[in-house]
Amino acid sequence: MKQILEWDECEIADYEAKRLVEDPDCDFTDEDKARENLYEDSFFWSDEWESFCDDLTYTMEEITKRNEYKDMWKASVEGFGWRNLDGEQTFQAETAAELLSAVLPKTDCTFKIFRERNKLKIRNWHHDSPMGNEYYYIQPMTKKEVEEDESY
Repeated sequence: MKQILEWDECEIADYEAKRLVEDPDCDFTDEDKARENLYEDSFFWSDEWESFCDDLTYTMEEITKRNEYKDMWKASVEGFGWRNLDGEQTFQAETAAELLSAVLPKTDCTFKIFRERNKLKIRNWHHDSPMGNEYYYIQPMTKKEVEEDESY
């Protein structure tokens, strides 16, 4: 599988702080001060998240372009949380924000997204999985799966 996206706030802040220091039109001369300013800038993070989600939503649309049910997904997880649980679920998501909200835990996460044809894999790090042993496997549901799923 090929990595297509990554959400890592530390790397984002480091990259942007370095860029700000190198930009002659910016007032920052110290990367630490630039990074500190970035962490307090909610507009910056909102824009970064929106751009990230736009990229993932586009990928979702590419994956489902031949599917009749473009917003129906199934996911399995391996190694979830501190108890290393496994599980499965089906859910509806039209956007990346909806997809990520459906599968990831409701906490600060750092994750990498991989793609192989019509499948996504997410490797996730957070306080209950600091080694990144949490893996999500996500793909669109087939017409038959949707019609057989009693929860819809």
